[in-house]
Amino acid sequence: MKRLLTLFIALSTIFAAESLMAQKSGQRGWNQSDARPGYGMQQSQNNGPRIFAVISDLTEAQKEEITTLHTKTIKAVQPHQDNMAKLGIDKRAAMRADNPSQKEINKMIEKMSDERVAIQKLRAENHLNIRNVLTADQKVVFDTKMHRRGGQNGPGMKGNRGGKRANCIYN
Repeated sequence: MKRLLTLFIALSTIFAAESLMAQKSGQRGWNQSDARPGYGMQQSQNNGPRIFAVISDLTEAQKEEITTLHTKTIKAVQPHQDNMAKLGIDKRAAMRADNPSQKEINKMIEKMSDERVAIQKLRAENHLNIRNVLTADQKVVFDTKMHRRGGQNGPGMKGNRGGKRANCIYN
């Protein structure tokens, strides 16, 4: 009877722990790739580039041009993101090998770094191309509001809406 009770408690504990772990995997920061929402080309609620929600006085020609630039950049960035994902898988496999090669792992890290640089260059080019489409007043709004994340004051946890975190050295 004691064994049965001990087995039941052990299985219940394992089941509860797995349930908790399954819930955490969907939260931001857990197993997220480098293509996180909020970085670079985030989509708005209306299925267009986020700039449409930020700048309200865009003309139809501007919207068309920005949509074209946005789509072109997404298509250019996607292969780099795919390569980074593949390299990440290969790196993890190499690190788990019986005799991991530091040189091989370092080469993969360098390749991942090259992919990140390529993505940043494409996004910077897109940013500058979009700025060239805007009027002077629109550029001011674009520069001040476009790259904010979270609420009005930038990123932050739900319970800490101001974007400032207690005991953070970067505030």
